[in-house]
Amino acid sequence: MTYSLPTNIDSRPVTVIGAGTLGRRIALMMANRGGVVRIFDMIPEQRQAAKLFVDTELPALVPTIEGGCEGTAEPHDDLATALRGAWLVVEAIPEKKDLKQALFGELDRLADADAILATNSSSYAAGDIIGNVEHPERVCNLHFYVPPGCRART
Repeated sequence: MTYSLPTNIDSRPVTVIGAGTLGRRIALMMANRGGVVRIFDMIPEQRQAAKLFVDTELPALVPTIEGGCEGTAEPHDDLATALRGAWLVVEAIPEKKDLKQALFGELDRLADADAILATNSSSYAAGDIIGNVEHPERVCNLHFYVPPGCRART
């Protein structure tokens, strides 16, 4: 299969996997584009805390970013639903290689065929975590930093 880059990204959601400190900050940065950001985490409190973080920080962040526009954050407890239609999936789970490998195998099977699957890992290159992936051409590293202007500590 030949990989095609995602289309219609302005109308498609971004999905963030992991709602800890980095995941919620990534969701915040994705929400400033005016679209929908889906946040998946297995822990309900983490999902809700991530949504609250985005909802609280976004109004102050958007005016500081050229072209910024308030989007929305949606917490999800079902991975397949969180992935449906997403053009970009960013993984921000704990730095455990076996967890990342298992997750990327699931992402490869469940995400839209043109979705970019990105790891935020600073410990592993994408090539280290694609053991269960059939389409490694769509997996990459995409490393985020702490967004500017964040007031809340998480």
